[in-house]
Amino acid sequence: MQFKKVVLVFSFVMLFSVMAHAIQVSFYVGDVKIIRQGKAVRITTGIQLQSGDIIKTGSNGMVEIVYSDNSKVIVREKSTVRIGSPSLKKSENPALILGSVTGKSQKIAHGSHKIYGTSAVCAVRGTEFDVAVAENGDSRVEVKEGVVEVSNPDGEVSLQKGERAEAVVSEKPEKDSKQELAQWLEEKEGELEKSPSDNAKRYDEYVQSLGKENDGTKNDIKSAGKMVASAKNSNDLNRAGRAIDAAEENLEDNIILTETAASALEIIISDCKKRRDTVYREFERIKKEADRVNEVQQKSHAQIQALKDDFNKAVDRIMGAYGEKSKKILDDVNFDRARPEIEKYELK
Repeated sequence: MQFKKVVLVFSFVMLFSVMAHAIQVSFYVGDVKIIRQGKAVRITTGIQLQSGDIIKTGSNGMVEIVYSDNSKVIVREKSTVRIGSPSLKKSENPALILGSVTGKSQKIAHGSHKIYGTSAVCAVRGTEFDVAVAENGDSRVEVKEGVVEVSNPDGEVSLQKGERAEAVVSEKPEKDSKQELAQWLEEKEGELEKSPSDNAKRYDEYVQSLGKENDGTKNDIKSAGKMVASAKNSNDLNRAGRAIDAAEENLEDNIILTETAASALEIIISDCKKRRDTVYREFERIKKEADRVNEVQQKSHAQIQALKDDFNKAVDRIMGAYGEKSKKILDDVNFDRARPEIEKYELK
């Protein structure tokens, strides 16, 4: 008699999941442009947006973009937004280079939606919010509902309903009770032109802090690699996988921050040249340094992808060995002998 064999399943956290949400234009009005790989793309309602796409709105322009989970971001007038990063596949969180956006995100089971400013990452958890970036790179966040975690290499702050924070370039985000976002943007106008050298100094410090983050990333990758190499069971795999996942998330945040800062610097360089302000040479130097920092980040990202391949091999090795051991145990079981005897009774 043949018996169905019991299948034992090892259950452990599935790692490296990518929360990809298709994103598209749901509505637009006025002067709105989409730039894809350096070329203008005709905007239409329903057009699917890709990683690296840049949205630009004019003085009378506005566009609403929506995710598959119905989270929405409205790009306001005179704004520049990039979708994710051109170097990170399936990266779809908006990066605000200049201007302002309003968002409404749906709650998700794990993690958070994110929006990037020039000087901060905003992790959004089921909330309504406004984010603005001034021409000098400073960022501003206002929370209408829910919670937003605002962070950069210098620190972080948690905002709840009704709270605001400012992230000045090269400084830790700080809560404040100043004027509303529109007034803040208006007040920031002209600051760059008044003190371009001070702004260059802050950008220089900020790019250096992003560069220092690379040292921490290298250590994280090295530590995670040792964990993968020494893994012997599912618990070890879980710990190694979580370490890789955390290192990758932090690195990708820094990649997008660096690329957003570099894009903002390009705008500043162009404005300085128009005014014939020779300080543009200093901004060009800082932009080159940002590009160098990004090159190191890209190499680290490639190392993480290779480490993930090693992790998958470790999973096959450990889980395969466990499966063989379980199969041998089950093959050695005499199910007929293990079956209890059943006494038969005759009906009288």
